[in-house]
Amino acid sequence: MDFEKRANSKASRFFEWLFAIVIINLFTIVFSILIITFLPAHVAAYQTISDFKEHGTQRVIKRYFSNFWKHIEKSFLIGLFVIIILVVALFSMYFYKNNFDASNIVGQVGYWVMLIVIIVLLFLSLHLPLVIINFPKLGIKDTIKISIFICFRYILSTLIILISDIVMIIGVLALPIWVFIGITLPILLIIKFTEPTYYYLKKIDLEKIIERAKEIENEEDDFRD
Repeated sequence: MDFEKRANSKASRFFEWLFAIVIINLFTIVFSILIITFLPAHVAAYQTISDFKEHGTQRVIKRYFSNFWKHIEKSFLIGLFVIIILVVALFSMYFYKNNFDASNIVGQVGYWVMLIVIIVLLFLSLHLPLVIINFPKLGIKDTIKISIFICFRYILSTLIILISDIVMIIGVLALPIWVFIGITLPILLIIKFTEPTYYYLKKIDLEKIIERAKEIENEEDDFRD
């Protein structure tokens, strides 16, 4: 009897989780259609799945929209910044490639600098949703700076996110399945495997360290004045 209860309980939790990740997946796809809401949609998905790991899968729709509006301002502005820089960098690469010949140093340097900018931008973007949900008190500038730091300092976590995101993109080939779990399942794995990294960063109170560093910087500026 106890075995049957445990089996039913596990089955019930499994289907609750399955329903939750399917609903989140569908909402994330819908809100990602508009490019400017791509990051807010994914941040909401990350936050909601992270909440479910701690508090269970109740009220999935209400919680997703609550998290969407909770983070929309910061994630929208950061997403807009990333899009603008990416567009400028891609246009610049096209410009340098088509307006300078292969032997021109200016053209070569400009092209490779823009390529590096794009690579850094893509790598920092991998951690943006996690930084936003784990350190909500950080401003936009600090969120971007910390994302850059984490993506290179904790390269294993970055590679895990990169592989999961590649799987997320390739999963489009299996469209019927991808529509239901193609985004949320990789996100669930990302949260699981990067949990030690972000647990450590929260344990050392990264937000307080950054705030203290800014206070020291302001004190030094006042002293110089």
